[in-house]
Formats: sequence, structure tokens, C-alpha cells
Amino acid sequence: GFDAVEEFHAAKKILFGMEYGFIHRTVRFAAILPQTLMLLISGASPGVYYFTPVVASLISTFFLFRTSVLIIGRIPAFIVVALYSVFPQVMVDGVHPRVSSFSVMYMLIALYFLVLFFRRCTQNSTVSGSRLLVGAAIAVFLMYLAKEDTLVFLPVFFLMVWESRRRLADLMLFGGLLLFLYFGETLLYAMLTDFTLGRLDVIRSGHLENINLIPVKSVLHLFDRFR
Repeated sequence: GFDAVEEFHAAKKILFGMEYGFIHRTVRFAAILPQTLMLLISGASPGVYYFTPVVASLISTFFLFRTSVLIIGRIPAFIVVALYSVFPQVMVDGVHPRVSSFSVMYMLIALYFLVLFFRRCTQNSTVSGSRLLVGAAIAVFLMYLAKEDTLVFLPVFFLMVWESRRRLADLMLFGGLLLFLYFGETLLYAMLTDFTLGRLDVIRSGHLENINLIPVKSVLHLFDRFR
């Protein structure tokens, strides 16, 4: 798709130090920088376009398997991974560097850390688990850096943290680190670019000021695009 191609070109622009424009697609750095790294390692070959999502897909599959083992055991986990691997959308994302290829990878990493945290807390409520929460928060932030609308899953992650042992300190560590990373990112935008509000400013400049905006009569009309 066009988005995947543009993000791949953005990765090449970073690698070669070319002029870089900020729009909503080119600020998805958690999807762009892994491609830049792969280009740096493998050379600026067109084949890298397909290789990077394969690596992301393998990492996603690994963490899906590990998470499934924690929840339902090894044999059912193999079935889950097999069904996941043949899902049409997953097969497409596995060979195209879409933002979903990377955002799903980060989401599954975060899910693994949180499920492991839940398991350890239920076995021993006095266990620290701070490293797992830090790892989960970083993975969630990378998920957001890959695609903004993945934040729809954020309440689920907070609920998992809370239900692990119902400690406010866990929520403060998890949420506090996310806020710290978000404000740090926004500060970098304010210091280095003209977008003082960070990615929100970038998105607003490309969407909310578009002369072709179509009014929406109700929330339900947002789903008309899926007809």
C-alpha cells in the first residue's frame, strides 16, 4: 500500500540524510527506524522492503506463542500460532512493512510482559515485577510510536496491571513511565521542529486543516468506511 511505501522511503531518507518532511505517516518512527536499521545492515536494496516485516512477523509469532503458553499451555499455543499465521491480514503484513506489522509486534511484546507479571503476582503478591512493568510500558509506547490509534488498547493494559494485585503503585509506575516518554517525545518535537504539541500537532496539520473534511453526523457513521 501507499503508506508502507512512503514509510519505507522515509527510512531511506533518514539513512541518506535527505530532506525529511513531517506528516502523520513519516512520524511513525517505531515502524520507520527498524527499516532504517535493516537498510544500514543489509544495504539499500529493494529486497529489504520485504525482509524487515518478515523479521517483525517472526518476533510477533514468538511472543504470541510464549504468551499463549503462559495462558493455555504448550500444545494449544501451537494451535493458536498456526491459526494466527494463516490469517489473511497477518500473511499480508508478514511481507509488507505496514505499520500494523510493527504495532502488532510491540503489542504482543507488551502483552507477554503483562501476562507474565499477572502470573507472578498471583503466585506471589510480594514479588517486585517492576522490570516487567517497565518493559511493558516501553513496548506500549513503541506501539503508539508505530501507530497512534493503537492507544485504543491502553485501557486493557491498565486493567491488566490493576487486576494483577490491585496496587496503585503498579499503575503509577506503568502510567508514569508512559507519560514520561510521551512528554519527552513532545519536548523533542518542540525543541527540534515547529510542531510544539508534538505528534498531535503533526496529525492536526495534515487532517484537521484539510479542506476536504467530511462532516460526521454521528459516531456510528465512522464505521461506514468498512461497508
